Amino acid sequence: MQLAGTGKIATYTVIHVPASQFADEAPFAIGVIEMDEGARITSQIVDCDPATLEIGQPVRIEFRKVQEEGKAGILCYGYKCVPA
Repeated sequence: MQLAGTGKIATYTVIHVPASQFADEAPFAIGVIEMDEGARITSQIVDCDPATLEIGQPVRIEFRKVQEEGKAGILCYGYKCVPA
């Protein structure tokens, strides 16, 4: 199944006290996203104030550089959801 990249927030939580490697990102939201095709994925919800999120809110998937690792600067990519 290929996903179109749009869906809605099924549920979410806001992380205020994260693991040490994510401390500079807090607070941030993690949600279960119901894609338009019916599949559910877990994703960080970004580019918004977590206090404004709502169940049922439309989102879209974006692929982004997530981090750079080591001296070689290995780039790691992943997906995040952005309110539509």
